[in-house]
Amino acid sequence: MVLNFEARGSGGPSYMLVETNGGNRKIIEEFSNAGVEYPVANSLAYSIYKMIPNDTDLTVFRKNGDINGLNFAFIGDHYDYHTELDNYERLDRNTLAHQGAYLMPLMNHLSNIDLSDELKVPEGDDYVYFPMPIIKMVSFPFKWLPFLIIGSGLLLVVLIVYGIKKRRISFGQILAGFVPFLGSLIIGYLLSNYGWVGIKSGSFYVDQQHGFPYNGYWLIAAAAMTAATLCFFLYHKYYKKDNVASLSIAPLFILWLVCLLIAFPVGDGGLIPGVFLPGAGFFLVPLIAGLLMVWLNINQRRPSYILLVILAVPALFIFTPFVKAFPVALGMGILFVAAILTTLLIGLLIPIIGHYRRKDLLSFIGLIATLVCVGYAFAKAEFTPSQPQSTSLVYIQNQDDQTAQWATYDEVLTDWTKAKLGESPAAASELNKNTIDSKYGTGFSYAATAPYKELAPVR
Repeated sequence: MVLNFEARGSGGPSYMLVETNGGNRKIIEEFSNAGVEYPVANSLAYSIYKMIPNDTDLTVFRKNGDINGLNFAFIGDHYDYHTELDNYERLDRNTLAHQGAYLMPLMNHLSNIDLSDELKVPEGDDYVYFPMPIIKMVSFPFKWLPFLIIGSGLLLVVLIVYGIKKRRISFGQILAGFVPFLGSLIIGYLLSNYGWVGIKSGSFYVDQQHGFPYNGYWLIAAAAMTAATLCFFLYHKYYKKDNVASLSIAPLFILWLVCLLIAFPVGDGGLIPGVFLPGAGFFLVPLIAGLLMVWLNINQRRPSYILLVILAVPALFIFTPFVKAFPVALGMGILFVAAILTTLLIGLLIPIIGHYRRKDLLSFIGLIATLVCVGYAFAKAEFTPSQPQSTSLVYIQNQDDQTAQWATYDEVLTDWTKAKLGESPAAASELNKNTIDSKYGTGFSYAATAPYKELAPVR
């Protein structure tokens, strides 16, 4: 069993990712038994990690030695990664402490259990898992997913029929409830996605190849607040007395549909080829909690807000971290995910906030917050001594014809790169035919002749 501690930035929580050729059941069981105080781990990340080509230092143990392991990596402040800012002074001490909070309990636990089976189980013997307050880690087998998905769908249908019979839900109001939810979802997606498309070609963004700019957190906040503003505005327009239960159905149905499409097993995959993410099965937990909240709204005109808040905890603690985590982990190209998840979260909270009549006021507050976030994001969109421009300069040598070149991945040249490339370097189109791309998949932009240096042979 290998514990691998990684970093791709200088801060943020440390995420746990399982590395195995088989199933994760025993690994997750022992991770839970270790009593880690602040676990940040979920099976959706596990499913996504298995789909993407990224490797870590632990991958070689899995591939070459069939050795199981756990990765622990913090990825916040990605703009510091592999730059002059990637130093001890910039390292978030809470992040470092979080790594230690994994290391010590796991070392103590793993050194005192029988590891003769190397925690190996057959492929497919997996757990859905996610963290929750107090409980820390919640897990259940993948094989439960078909029953949970079908069962929750049937419960949703039964709840709708029950609500209609109790005259607390109407079919017309259910359909009307799709308008504010889907409207917020679509408009939020369009604004956040094409807003990013509109600004990413600017000189401040174009050469930050890692995909997360210095003002990235403010852009995420702006996308989330835009979605919240839209939600509150549209739900205010569609609010009527006693229609909270009806308005709550649309988000629950969409969430159930997502679970069905990406997490329901069919053979070796899912319903959509290439998009099988059984690790997302824990989305069913806020779905079931949401059904209970609707049931309370059907049976009580003024349900207990304390009980509703308790039932809202799964949605809050499951979806809120993803609003920031997805763009940070996968780049600003999916900034729209922050808006979509915010819309989904607010939709799941309609059984509570639907009772508040002044959602127009919440929308106005959200608009002000959006403008503040956008304004601050644009104010930070410049290079400064504390936000230096990232540069790249590569020395490429052809030992066959004894020639060498300087090359860069940068589109906008700085004085430092111009010192080697000149004021008007040639495009690197020919060079790109015979060299590899950068780690971010980009080719060289410019190249210039460099002096040929005799290099010591590689041993």
